[in-house]
Amino acid sequence: MRCISRLPLSALRLLFVFCSICCALPAGAASSAEIIDKLLANETPPAGIVFDIDEWDSDALQWAIPLVRSYVDRLRTRFPDLDIAIVSHGDEEFALMKYAEPNFGTVHREVEALVADQVPVHVCAGHAVMSGYNENGFVDYVDKVSAGVETVAEYRRRGFIHIPVTRR
Repeated sequence: MRCISRLPLSALRLLFVFCSICCALPAGAASSAEIIDKLLANETPPAGIVFDIDEWDSDALQWAIPLVRSYVDRLRTRFPDLDIAIVSHGDEEFALMKYAEPNFGTVHREVEALVADQVPVHVCAGHAVMSGYNENGFVDYVDKVSAGVETVAEYRRRGFIHIPVTRR
């Protein structure tokens, strides 16, 4: 086994940079559940909430939408007039294509119910097009936006709390 002192200088620099970055990262960001709990403990509601779903698993909406629904219900019980939005901009958004409804019927019904409850659901048309899909392939009740990241940023500019949706 080679000793670290025998590594070339360029490798040592790379190792130093890597270790510096790793040490600078936070030990762990708060989960979406922890953020919701903190918001519910407040006396006053935030300007709004934007849930950010960005998974590269095409089945992710099967766990993400029920999770977000539970958060919406809790938040709206505490703050009935709270503005809430959902942005989906990873491969999970393809579950909301018309052709996917037979395989993701429950997700479709849950998303349609969220929209009926004044929770807009945005999908990223840019990601769809780059992945070879036509944006018109999405179901009619979702809002097609050109860039999901920009939509999240716009909500944040309006004072909405950004909540990345995570499984943990």
